[in-house]
Amino acid sequence: MNSTVDSSIPSELDDNHDNPAVDFLIGLAIILAASVLNAGGLNITKLDHIRTSALPKEARRHDFLRPLWVTGMLLYILSQLIGSTLALEYMRAGPYSSLYLSSTLQEYVAPLGSTSLIFNFLFASFIGIPVSRMDIYGTIVVVLGVVGIVAFGSINSGLETELDLHRLNTMWARPGWIVYFILMTLALIIVYIGSSQLELVLQARSDLTSLPVSNNPNARRRGSVNPDSAGFFSRNTARWESSMGWLREKLDVWTGAKDDKYVAWMLGIGWSCNGGGLAGACLIFAKAT
Repeated sequence: MNSTVDSSIPSELDDNHDNPAVDFLIGLAIILAASVLNAGGLNITKLDHIRTSALPKEARRHDFLRPLWVTGMLLYILSQLIGSTLALEYMRAGPYSSLYLSSTLQEYVAPLGSTSLIFNFLFASFIGIPVSRMDIYGTIVVVLGVVGIVAFGSINSGLETELDLHRLNTMWARPGWIVYFILMTLALIIVYIGSSQLELVLQARSDLTSLPVSNNPNARRRGSVNPDSAGFFSRNTARWESSMGWLREKLDVWTGAKDDKYVAWMLGIGWSCNGGGLAGACLIFAKAT
């Protein structure tokens, strides 16, 4: 019986990944390299922001005109390009005889990616960025999350390692998943709009020649057009700009009593939520393929 099963396994199923142990080592090296690039990019960008915030507002340049900021962003983008998605390619299932092992290895992609926190501390100490108590608390929370992933991530290992197209379509068509996906998409859109408008408010506060949004008569004037002479696209564009101007006014009033550092911190939280949500969606689609 065993010989019949073994002989039925097609040898061409995955010729490029016929050794799960080697695949794991390659994936591990990719994740560690991506973690180093991630930590280096984030810390270089943070160092650039610290140096820029120490300058007078009239002496500050745009982000893309600052070499440190550009270098940090390039390293961060490179880390995302070769990070978890590429590592999954080497940690996904190999031959049938090693499916359980290979599927188990995939569950360590996210925990191994958290090693970027260690490199964050090393880079921060190396380039002179102070590590705050909140950084330590945040690291502890992430470590606890990693422990949870390792402890409970393999609870279903061995039950299903491969899904055919019909089963995958059935799972993706479940009403609960569709509702969840729609809600997550709407939440990402809302957070993106709020973050983008908050960034414009922060930029206006940094511009010495700009009036506060709530006191600027031109803040919403761009959305005013003659509805009789404008076309469908122009009318809807004007309505959108008017609504965004209204949102910027509300955000400007809400942040009026707060300093720029706090507003920048809130903006970072908003963009982090967007990035995390998009990254999670990309990994779901990548793993589904």
